[in-house]
Parts: sequence; C-alpha cells; structure tokens
Amino acid sequence: EELREKGIFLNAIAPAKVDTRLQGVINPDTPKSEMMTPEYVADFVLRYIDTKVSGHIIYLRKGFDR
Repeated sequence: EELREKGIFLNAIAPAKVDTRLQGVINPDTPKSEMMTPEYVADFVLRYIDTKVSGHIIYLRKGFDR
C-alpha cells in the first residue's frame, strides 16, 4: 500500500506447468498439451504489466483466458 503512492504496484504471477527443461525434469510424463509455452507466460506478463492494481497473486493456468 505504501508504494502505491509512488506509482509502484506489486503483484505476483504464479504460472502452473510451463514447457521448460525444469518441468521436464520434475514431471517428465506431463503431456505438452497440458503445459503453457514460455512465450504464452511472457505475453501474459507483458499484458498485465500496465496495471494500477496491487497486492494480487495471479494464478496463471492453461485455458483460463478463454
């Protein structure tokens, strides 16, 4: 709240399964159809960056934007 007055808004984006090498090590049997691409996550972050809300945790899951 105190940073809002300075135009600083803090939020967290928590993506679920993302198709990365780490995901492949942690869950090697996860089908790619259940994972988001890194580009998808990056695009979401860039679209959300121009916000005037603060204090939110955005749980990003595949298909939630439809």
